[in-house]
Amino acid sequence: ALCSLSLAKMPQVFVRTLSGSTLCLPREGSVAELKQTVEEREGIPSLEQRLIVSGHQLEDSELLEDLPEECTLHLSLALLGAGKKRKKKTYTKPRKIKRKHKKVKLAVLKYYRVEPSGKVQRLRKECPDDQCGAGVHMAMHFNRHYCGKCGLTYMLENPGKDPNADKAKQKGAAEEVKAAPAKGGGKKKK
Repeated sequence: ALCSLSLAKMPQVFVRTLSGSTLCLPREGSVAELKQTVEEREGIPSLEQRLIVSGHQLEDSELLEDLPEECTLHLSLALLGAGKKRKKKTYTKPRKIKRKHKKVKLAVLKYYRVEPSGKVQRLRKECPDDQCGAGVHMAMHFNRHYCGKCGLTYMLENPGKDPNADKAKQKGAAEEVKAAPAKGGGKKKK
């Protein structure tokens, strides 16, 4: 299509419509205004219009002055839909189950105990290795102490027996014996 003589002197853009015809429009204002003009001429709602130049879509807020002179804008419609439908994969082996980390709230309380006198006592042994440094506690297993950082292991001589726990049990048992009444002392035989 030929442009009118008045448009030939001023900067212009060409809009290639869906029917294949070309509209000659002034290169003024924004893309939204250009879409309104195309709606008046072609009858296509401006919300459904997509103007593409050099492979990228123009936004409504962009100015036409930023475009090169006498460039061609291709008009297309906004289509609903998405990419190609893909076939669902079927796997032969079950998915590997990841180990769930056990989150223990206030885990630091397991490492220390505050005695009634106010003294803080360590419940776990700290790793003496230079590589670990202060604050790295060793894991307490039934027969060993193990450092998870450097791998240092101390084997216990009497596995399953904690000397501190044994002392506490003996002390508690002695107190129970003192508090309990003697057996058979309440009744006398006739």
